[in-house]
Amino acid sequence: MFPLGHGLFWITVLGWVSFETYLWLFRSHRKAGEMERTNKYLVLAALCMGFFGGPLLFPQSVERFLRPFSSLRLFVFAFLFGGLLIRILAVRELGSYFSLDLGVHSAQKLCARGLYAHIRHPGYLGILLICLGIALALSHWPAAMVAFTLPLCALLYRIHLEEKILVRAWGETYLQYQRVTYRLIPYLY
Repeated sequence: MFPLGHGLFWITVLGWVSFETYLWLFRSHRKAGEMERTNKYLVLAALCMGFFGGPLLFPQSVERFLRPFSSLRLFVFAFLFGGLLIRILAVRELGSYFSLDLGVHSAQKLCARGLYAHIRHPGYLGILLICLGIALALSHWPAAMVAFTLPLCALLYRIHLEEKILVRAWGETYLQYQRVTYRLIPYLY
């Protein structure tokens, strides 16, 4: 039997993995406009290497993870639930134009409402918050660094590629949008 903290952790992570699986199965491989399809595999590899690499490189992190969740460690759920909520809202706001493949549909307009009114990549912010929650749940700093840094690097590279595509697609409109929004973290970056 899992203690409450572990049960909530695994339910949340399973919910996130289920949502991402749905996106992979039903929101990839659009055929319209310029697409970049291979980067999503880099992100998936970085997520897997981060989550499994930290515990494999630092086995003591598994023992620390299995300890009961302290009240401070329960703060992890703010990152997990918040990240999942942001990810779902970001996908919802883009609607049928959301895809895991990087590109712009020919009929697509720039979305600057909701979360996108403040952050250009809220879906990636959601993923990073989830990764931070998972990293902190390990309660082992070297394993946490692996679990967070690998996905962070892959997502920053993906954002770089995506912004180049969006500037090519929307030109000055997107450049103006960049000037009035933050890339990933409100008021910071």
